Amino acid sequence: MEYKVGDIFTVDDEYSKRAQFCNENNLMIVEITKEADSGERWFTIREVPPPNKRDLLCQEIYKLKVELEKAKEDIEQVELFGMTRSDYDIKKTRCAEIVLKLRELEKEVKQYE
Repeated sequence: MEYKVGDIFTVDDEYSKRAQFCNENNLMIVEITKEADSGERWFTIREVPPPNKRDLLCQEIYKLKVELEKAKEDIEQVELFGMTRSDYDIKKTRCAEIVLKLRELEKEVKQYE
C-alpha cells in the first residue's frame, strides 16, 4: 500500500506501517479534529517542516555546552585532584575555543528573537 501526505485515517492495522513509512521518509503523523460520531481519533500525514535557523543554532549551542561541561570535568580532575592527563593542554585550549564560539552563536540567536 502506498501512503502520501494528506492521507486521513484512524488507528487501525495499517497504523504502524504508516508510522514506519513516515519515519523513513521524513514525514510525521498528526492527530486532527474530525467530526466523528463514533469518537474515533483521526490522523493525517504531514511533511516535517525544515528546522529554522534559530533552531539549528540552539542545537549547536546545546552540543557545545555538553562538550564544554565534559572538558571542564576533565580539567578539574587535574586542577583539583592533581591527576595527570596527557590531553590537559588540549582540553584547556578546546574550552577556550568553545566559549568563544558560544558567545558568537548566542549573539546570532538573539537576532532571531
